Amino acid sequence: MNKTIFLLVSLIFFGVTCTSNTVYGASQDVLVIEYAKYKGNPVELVYDQNDGSVQLRIRYSGNYNSVTNDDLALNFLREEALRLSSSRVIPLGKSGYNFRFLGGHPIWGPYMSIQLDYHYRCLQFAGSGSVTGKTILARGTKIIEGYNGYALWKPDIPKKQ
Repeated sequence: MNKTIFLLVSLIFFGVTCTSNTVYGASQDVLVIEYAKYKGNPVELVYDQNDGSVQLRIRYSGNYNSVTNDDLALNFLREEALRLSSSRVIPLGKSGYNFRFLGGHPIWGPYMSIQLDYHYRCLQFAGSGSVTGKTILARGTKIIEGYNGYALWKPDIPKKQ
């Protein structure tokens, strides 16, 4: 919980915005990679090197209701977090970056962020991360902490044949 609050405060304080596929926050400590779309809204992977957290978020540019009225957004983020935490190298769209989950249990840390220019539906899913070249590496927790939002969820990942 403290990491989630810190991340939210740091994102607001450092003025993180995304006007292209990949951008750093004003402090150069936060990497934001836009790599997909959800209902026409950008999907971003955010790595904060201050605390190592990794989160997914959907960026909305409408009014506050665009975030609060989209009940399926959290389901999308949950499925995406499970897809990314499959322990294989996954390209992040056409951004030139890759993502690799190194193990552990994904964190269940959903929240909303309301800012001046954009509103976000977010899901923090990794507590420790790093960047090596163009690959973001992340780990989950050793044990499931708190509520497990992934417990009844089965990811929609095709099985190898």
